[in-house]
Amino acid sequence: MENWTDVVEALIQVQTLRAVREKAIEDWGVDVPNTVLFGAFGRGIANNFNSLSFEEKRDVFEIVESQMNNANENARSFVAAGLLEALYNSSRKDVLLWPQITRHLGVSSRNYLATLEAGA
Repeated sequence: MENWTDVVEALIQVQTLRAVREKAIEDWGVDVPNTVLFGAFGRGIANNFNSLSFEEKRDVFEIVESQMNNANENARSFVAAGLLEALYNSSRKDVLLWPQITRHLGVSSRNYLATLEAGA
């Protein structure tokens, strides 16, 4: 995936995230800001985590991790500042959910969130 549109296309292969994108478009129009869309993806993952299959979780977090290592700054930024931060903020206070999510995070994603948490 070279750019953020490729990331969106990959994420919406998961039905839950396709519905999240449709809701964001319904709320914001077709020109939904990218940070809003990726934030919605992060909240959608947190809010629906337990209903995602193992394969869907694996696929989503592989996409996230690949983008955290992407040379394309825009794609990496949308995933980090949008999706990961929303995921973190939506789930970190849930003592049952957050540990489940962290098991799926890759090294770069964990490092980003550790830096975020240290700065908070």
